[in-house]
Amino acid sequence: KEPQVVKFISQNFHSVLHWKPPIKTENSTKYFVEYLRYELKWRKKAECWGINNTFCDLTQETLPIDECYKARVKVDNGEWTYSIQFCPSIHTIISPPEIKLTPREESILVRVNHGLMIPHRTFKGKNRSRILDYKEHPGVQYTITVSIKAHDQILLEVWTTYTTKNKTFEIQSLSPGITYCLSVQTKIEDNISAPSMQQCITLAGKEHVSLHQ
Repeated sequence: KEPQVVKFISQNFHSVLHWKPPIKTENSTKYFVEYLRYELKWRKKAECWGINNTFCDLTQETLPIDECYKARVKVDNGEWTYSIQFCPSIHTIISPPEIKLTPREESILVRVNHGLMIPHRTFKGKNRSRILDYKEHPGVQYTITVSIKAHDQILLEVWTTYTTKNKTFEIQSLSPGITYCLSVQTKIEDNISAPSMQQCITLAGKEHVSLHQ
């Protein structure tokens, strides 16, 4: 009579504990959630104590993001089912950024629009509720992959990669008549996002043709 498959699902450091109901459970089954921080002692999650949902938002309880946590769930008078250790900085899924390319005569200006804000602390609101405070992570980096494709080519060949902390970056010393395809990944420490949607631009001297893929 224990909950099944207890695990964290986290995107952009918004971390929610999920589980599956016990076998042959009833719709009226109530669940109780506790979390473990700093390997000290288990704490009750008040908002997820005696709930019918099979998920519990533990974003506030998994701060700071560079620590590791565990959680457990049970039904009334049942045994605990435990999650594996969850480390937000490693296990969260970072969304890919959006990019805007501006062609110039022999260069491409890359602008990254990510809008990734990291929860870093909580504070009490007017009604004594806990409110999350967000900020930009100081260690955010962007990896820009540049591939080239001549007019008679179908396959792309990686030309070079750049890593920068800047959201605006100019790729210089490019050649007219070549199609350059770019994608960007966001990196926070050892965690890296999927690539952004690839965009291609053909430089043609003072005139530019922009191709989107």
